[in-house]
Amino acid sequence: MKTDELKHATISGTKWNLGQQAYYQLVAFALGVVLSRLLAPEEFGLLAMVMVFSRFGSLFSGSGLSRSLIHKQNISLADLSTVFWSNFVIGWLLAGLLAASASSIASFYGQPQLAALVLVIALNFILNSLCTIHRTLFEKELRFRSLFFVDAISISLAGLIAVGMALSGCGVWSLVGQIMFRTFFAVVLLWSFNPWRPKLIFETAALQSAAAYGLPLMGTNSLNYWARNFDKLLIGKFLGDQALGYYNKPYSLMLFPLANITYVIAKVMFPSLAKIKDDKQLVKKGYLRVVRMVSLLAFPTSIGAFVMAEPIILGLYGTQWEGSVEILRVLSLLGVSQSIVALNGSIYQSQGATMIQFKWGLLFKLFVIAAIVVGLPYGTLGIALAYTIASAIIAIPNLMILGRVIPVRLRDVWKACCKPLLLSCLMGLTVYSFITLVGTEVSHIVMLLTGVPIGVIVYAGLVLVFDRKSVAEIKTFLVNRPSNQISPSIGPS
Repeated sequence: MKTDELKHATISGTKWNLGQQAYYQLVAFALGVVLSRLLAPEEFGLLAMVMVFSRFGSLFSGSGLSRSLIHKQNISLADLSTVFWSNFVIGWLLAGLLAASASSIASFYGQPQLAALVLVIALNFILNSLCTIHRTLFEKELRFRSLFFVDAISISLAGLIAVGMALSGCGVWSLVGQIMFRTFFAVVLLWSFNPWRPKLIFETAALQSAAAYGLPLMGTNSLNYWARNFDKLLIGKFLGDQALGYYNKPYSLMLFPLANITYVIAKVMFPSLAKIKDDKQLVKKGYLRVVRMVSLLAFPTSIGAFVMAEPIILGLYGTQWEGSVEILRVLSLLGVSQSIVALNGSIYQSQGATMIQFKWGLLFKLFVIAAIVVGLPYGTLGIALAYTIASAIIAIPNLMILGRVIPVRLRDVWKACCKPLLLSCLMGLTVYSFITLVGTEVSHIVMLLTGVPIGVIVYAGLVLVFDRKSVAEIKTFLVNRPSNQISPSIGPS
């Protein structure tokens, strides 16, 4: 694969992936506003209690095994079918395990109604196992255009069903329905768009190869998961469903730059870097370019959320969500460090260094979990503060260890993202001055509708004046055109 062809395909994939995420956020934003006004914080809290366990199970439903197919240069039909059937069996096992734990989960939280929710959501493991390989093939081929249509259609249809259920008085079941129908529609569409079908093939050697790569990755994902969700587990257990509802809403907003910028770019970054993994200097160059682009987009989003926390929460979701304002203010700062550190995974995976990622991740995530426990006696705000501080502390060693895999130093990363951070802070000060000036003279929604454009205009102006290099890279990105379609090398079974 020529470097120029890979560059075109990567840029094309990134554009479609960004488009998919932009559409998703537009729909999710609209649904979030509508459902937040139709449902109570307690009902969002109930779903969050269940999702702590079900999302953890999703880590074992084949993601690690499937990612090995992207890392491997030449995959056979035996590789594909072996991983598919492995995922399918794991999906059934996880569904059975979660269903058997339904009453225990309900007892843990002291919420009897959770048992029925768990039984239904358990079926999602089986549905997901049916389409993991199809999605993986699209990603390996950098065919994010197809994934855009799959996700856009499934998200839209599931959202319409959820709103209809909420209007019909289904309560928390509206949120469950949204999850289940989105997966169902995705399975149908992925099988329709991708002609690959599993064969009755299962090779032990293929499974061993996938497991050698995938098991450390699943271990790392498990650590990341509990570091990100241990706070919700403790809040649901000791502080109740309302407190968890207040916490989970700003937590989801904090993930905005991660989900819409870092993870979107990383999804394309992994298969692209896997194709050039032996050229360390080229990998380093690509990584630092991505760091610069992510920081340029993610930093102002996080700083803006910090400054605009009150109008965001009260203006969009209503006064019943007032308990989320200060939590959003704290967690938005968490998004600054995590938007960059989260890129490390693509480097480890593309270089096949998943064991290094797991070993160091174990130490870092245990530190974060310990910090969350320390913050528990101080309520949801205390947990948010502890989580944010701990994540900031481990960010530097996290980036330093990356230098063991590719020749990148901490100062290289700082040089790539320091200017966007400074410009974002200047933008934040400008918006804060505006908010202070208008005070309580305007409503929160008016403050939001005026403050956000001011922030965008100020930041864009600062970037145009002080960061011309990034502007040039963005122009290059926008005018680039893909050439030939990249396809995986699939040999005979």
